[in-house]
Amino acid sequence: IGIFLDHSNYNTILENIANNNDNIGISLHNSDNSEISGNTINCNNYDGIWLYNSDYNTLSGNTIFNNSNTGVIIAFGCHDNNITLNCFINNSINAYDDGSNNRWDNGIKGNYWSDYTGSDADGDGIGDVPYNIAGYAGSQDNFPLMKCPISIQDGGSIPIELIILILVISGGAIIGIATLLKLYSDAKGKKRWRK
Repeated sequence: IGIFLDHSNYNTILENIANNNDNIGISLHNSDNSEISGNTINCNNYDGIWLYNSDYNTLSGNTIFNNSNTGVIIAFGCHDNNITLNCFINNSINAYDDGSNNRWDNGIKGNYWSDYTGSDADGDGIGDVPYNIAGYAGSQDNFPLMKCPISIQDGGSIPIELIILILVISGGAIIGIATLLKLYSDAKGKKRWRK
């Protein structure tokens, strides 16, 4: 497991990369009133985020994608968790809720779901029909987002700063080689003229 909290309350799990773990990306057991926000949770062999017997937690602004089992699973007994403004992309099951009174939108906006099939007739960026969450709770995201509100990074990508540095160095090398070739060509031409 990438990050595992047990009997641990009032935590902030912020801007981590929890990728390619053998089991779960982030897991809370018996842990309440915590915030899981701005994390990248990708390609875990089981679930992206798993809540077990954990209540009053907030999951917001996370990118949760390509996890082998479920993007977010809320187990039986979990209640009053808020899950909004996340991007769920290409998980085997994007979300599963067996708890009670968990909220998948804030009354205005919900989450982005890659398998949402509804339309947006008025073009306000919110799907016209709710997104149904799998599981016994019968939960819905009543305001599914048509676009992911987060810039997706898979944790294995090259940072933009490094790309710019590589381009600058490469550009300098190309200019340097071109200058040397020009000087060589000019020097060779002068030798021919002298002869």
